[in-house]
Amino acid sequence: MTRSLRFLAVAFAAAAPSAWAATTQVSVDDRPGDFLRGELTTATLSHEGVLERPPHRAKLVEVDAEIVWDALRTRRGILMATGHEGKLFELRDGEARELATLEEPASYALLERADGTVLVAASPSGTIYRLDGAELEPFAETGQRFLWRMIDDPERGIVAATGPEGMLLSVRDDGTTTTIAKLDGVANIMDLRREANGDLLLGTQGRGRVVVVAKDNEVSVLLDVEEEEVRRVASSPDGSVYAAVNGQRAPGESYLGKNDDPKRPRDAKARDASFIIRLHPDGFSEEFWTSPFAPIHDMALLGDGSLLVSAGDKGALMRVGADGRASLLSMSERKIAVRLVPDGAERFLVATANKAGLEELDLSRRVDAEYLSRVFNTKTAAVWGRLHPVLAPLGGGRVTISTRTGNTPAPDSGWSAWSRPAAVEGRTVLAPSAPARFFQYRAQLLEGDGGEPRLDAMRVFYTESNQQPTIVSLEVAAEPAPKAEGGRPPAGGAANSAARSGPLDTARGAQTSILNLKWTASDPNGDRLLFTIEAQEAGSDRWILLEEGITANTAKVDTAGMPDGMHRFRLTVSDELSNARGTERRFQYIGDYFTVDQTAPELVRLEAEPLSGSRRRVSARAIDSSSVLTSAWWRADAGEWRPLLPIDGIFDDYAESFDWVLLDAESAPGTVVTVFATDDAGNTAVRSLRLE
Repeated sequence: MTRSLRFLAVAFAAAAPSAWAATTQVSVDDRPGDFLRGELTTATLSHEGVLERPPHRAKLVEVDAEIVWDALRTRRGILMATGHEGKLFELRDGEARELATLEEPASYALLERADGTVLVAASPSGTIYRLDGAELEPFAETGQRFLWRMIDDPERGIVAATGPEGMLLSVRDDGTTTTIAKLDGVANIMDLRREANGDLLLGTQGRGRVVVVAKDNEVSVLLDVEEEEVRRVASSPDGSVYAAVNGQRAPGESYLGKNDDPKRPRDAKARDASFIIRLHPDGFSEEFWTSPFAPIHDMALLGDGSLLVSAGDKGALMRVGADGRASLLSMSERKIAVRLVPDGAERFLVATANKAGLEELDLSRRVDAEYLSRVFNTKTAAVWGRLHPVLAPLGGGRVTISTRTGNTPAPDSGWSAWSRPAAVEGRTVLAPSAPARFFQYRAQLLEGDGGEPRLDAMRVFYTESNQQPTIVSLEVAAEPAPKAEGGRPPAGGAANSAARSGPLDTARGAQTSILNLKWTASDPNGDRLLFTIEAQEAGSDRWILLEEGITANTAKVDTAGMPDGMHRFRLTVSDELSNARGTERRFQYIGDYFTVDQTAPELVRLEAEPLSGSRRRVSARAIDSSSVLTSAWWRADAGEWRPLLPIDGIFDDYAESFDWVLLDAESAPGTVVTVFATDDAGNTAVRSLRLE
């Protein structure tokens, strides 16, 4: 029977030339998430997942600060309030100059009054300064640490939103301060808007609320959310109120309350959540849009009823329609869009952080777009073919495509240069690049006759180089024979059997001639694989075909026709099912030798000779033609089986001799002494001797 089965561990690669796989493959960008994996720095991604030309967005200036908190176009020019050194900058003729420096580290709000007076709110002192030329003069002491917003109200004078005590203050022309309202349960009033009827609309932090302060200073809460902050508020002509909310949520939660779904893991981690709630005039509220970026920094209502929103750490500007569908207007990898300052119809000043400065945004103007795709990774070298852009509408404007390739995950100096921009010809673009593992395309959307260019999808065709399949592991195990009747195994022995039992109780069972083979193979191209099994006898150079055309990763081999001795398997894998003839690749795996032994050992000698008294000495010899002997046992009559050791103390040979002494009680005439021997394949031999 078959023993000494181990993992087959030696592998050889069959010689095969490098070739390209027969199957052309395609990768597709056609969903918003696909396009967002690229760089959307100068392109708009509509709510339909279509790339379009973006609105005009351009840098006006960068300043020596960490963040621009607020900006204001005044009669004297554009002013910028910054942190964290409290600098004020003035922009004139395209250049920014440092105008003044506060004693405080930051100013969060600027205000120009009807008479041209400019006020600067300083934090954390809570002082309001009047800007006179380049000089800052104290105008009012609010008694609060943070001044977040200021407006000029015809009835109340200057209204200041403060923190951390939730105070709404009125500051008169003489600098005196009175309290309009103190909001219980909140820390900071983050936003302040004056409605056409004179009501004040507030957004709060510490407890996210939308609050209305009527002309008679009566306070009412329109919305109370579980999140930390209502950063911005806005109201539309139809009476709807919008609230931009920032906070954290566990999966499944909404602003209306926690989702007590028992299937939700209890240890689910909270996530940053930024969304907009719409409150209808009838009091009904809904969460109608969730931002893909957090937090929301600012929000402004546009003339058509849509919302302009800035969010996240990559300068994302989004336009959210009244139907809750959003278009991503543009992004900036290096800037955070902190504030949106109205600067005319459809125009805004965008105050930025990270790269502190000011940008101009004009939604009424569109500019040419450039979109840089994600990096495509084929896992192996590939030939890149034509690109199939889907344009909507067909023929609108002009679209050109460039490509580049490389063998490192991120484009670097080792990549090819961009190919020359190629126009769409018919329905395809040929922008050739060198064969490589990684690929990227660049799309330019240009103004032209026939309407606006819009890129709805991109299909990228390629063919991978055909890589060699491999066999990772191969397991070989003998298939046990069915158990004997009554559940008792056939007679046998084991090298590590314990004396407490005996060969009949510890027998592992006889083995069949069937071997179970199981292997693990892989192919870098994901090709279908075909396997062939061959066998070789030790000392021979001839391989015998056992089975071919195997598509599974298991097989059974019957060793009944194999001569006793050492053998090994060779497993060959081919990817010919997935590749054209002449381009297929093969791999061979040759394993260690194992033993085929279908012949039982033989007890060639069993003798007894008398010693002094009634004791006797018994000697025995067992031999095997193919396998090493692994155990031996003896007993007298029906007594306990006892283990035997060879004379040299170790089972390590094809023949072993034994010698032991019978005690007086075991040496009586007529006693039957039985010896049981087992080889490495589980084959057994039994011989008995009756004492004279």
